[in-house]
Amino acid sequence: MDEEFGLLTNPERCSVCGLCAEICYYEARSMVGKRMTVEEVLEEVEKDRMFYETSGGGVTLSGGEPLAQPLFAEALLSQCKKRGFHTALETSGLAEWEALAGLIDYLDFIFYDIKHLDSERHKEFTGIDNRLVLENLKRLSNRFSPIVVRIPFVPGANDGREDQMQMYRFVSKLKNISWIEIMPYHRLGLAKYEGLGQKYGLEAVHSVNKRDLCYLVDLGKEAGVEVRIGST
Repeated sequence: MDEEFGLLTNPERCSVCGLCAEICYYEARSMVGKRMTVEEVLEEVEKDRMFYETSGGGVTLSGGEPLAQPLFAEALLSQCKKRGFHTALETSGLAEWEALAGLIDYLDFIFYDIKHLDSERHKEFTGIDNRLVLENLKRLSNRFSPIVVRIPFVPGANDGREDQMQMYRFVSKLKNISWIEIMPYHRLGLAKYEGLGQKYGLEAVHSVNKRDLCYLVDLGKEAGVEVRIGST
């Protein structure tokens, strides 16, 4: 028991059997995610085939980080392409190049996140520097199209004009980038952290309103790249 978070799970002893969630009368505990084979995922995908065909949509691997399971991602995407599905990947780019390169032939679209151009600041907020992320993006832009670069706009982290301009200038020099999409900071992750019994490091930071970021479109024009403001 924890005074702030209540009943906590000891991760060192948890076998992820799901029994605690299964027998929790008040549904205070729940299993998030489950192990599935490629065929099991494809069965779910096929249920929405008609929707994809009418909407022009398809299958997007997101996360977490899909590149943390590169062999599974490659197997799934290759089967999706064989079945005629449009495919996309959302990634932070934090993986060995071989993991990303192995998926290229099975993808139609890539959303690629960058968070800061300054390596030390990037490490301060994420725990790791950005050299691999930026290098992978450079290599990817020479081999794949189209790419949308996504930038989370986080007050106190990368919201400064110069921080934004540095990223825009960097992207403007790359090939095959369709546009930059700004992702306004939100607090939807707060409840997840509480559920895990962890402190939310940005609890004092307020959500960003999309309408307050319109000026970034002009900054993008100044840097020679198209900037769009995404939803909160």
